[in-house]
Amino acid sequence: MKKFLTAVFAVLTGVFLAGYDASAEAPLCGGVTDRTDRAAPKVIKSKEITAFSTSFLLRDETSPHDAIQHWSFTVKKDDSGRIAIEAGNGATVQADDALLAELQQVIDRFDLAALNGIDRVTAGLPPMFGPCRMSVDYASGERLHFQRNSRPEEGWPRAMRDIFLNAFAKKR
Repeated sequence: MKKFLTAVFAVLTGVFLAGYDASAEAPLCGGVTDRTDRAAPKVIKSKEITAFSTSFLLRDETSPHDAIQHWSFTVKKDDSGRIAIEAGNGATVQADDALLAELQQVIDRFDLAALNGIDRVTAGLPPMFGPCRMSVDYASGERLHFQRNSRPEEGWPRAMRDIFLNAFAKKR
């Protein structure tokens, strides 16, 4: 009987652990997840954006409590070629090529192509330093993508936020 129970226990343990993936667990506080593509090009030649998405955190300048705001925007062309912006809250608005040109100007001004391929995030940092990301597809087939912890002193998130806020404000 003891051998039978041992065999049953071994089978059940194997069944339960078969679907376990330790890599799927969230990293511990202070743990670093690094999926950086060190071979990613650091120069993007194309300037014609076909799809764009970004997500970042900013301190709310109007809040006396240093509240953190999460901003998320996606820009893509629909089947008819019209450009649509979708905010993280689900709001949408139509845009034009001028918006894509403004986004590219920010990418160039802050040399964001130099961050291409970085995918490195430290868990457990204060909210202001939470993950930010950007993905940009170009007509040439080139792609700019990075994800890392936010850096409050950087200017590109505010510049991006202002471009999108202006786009939504124009459509009111």
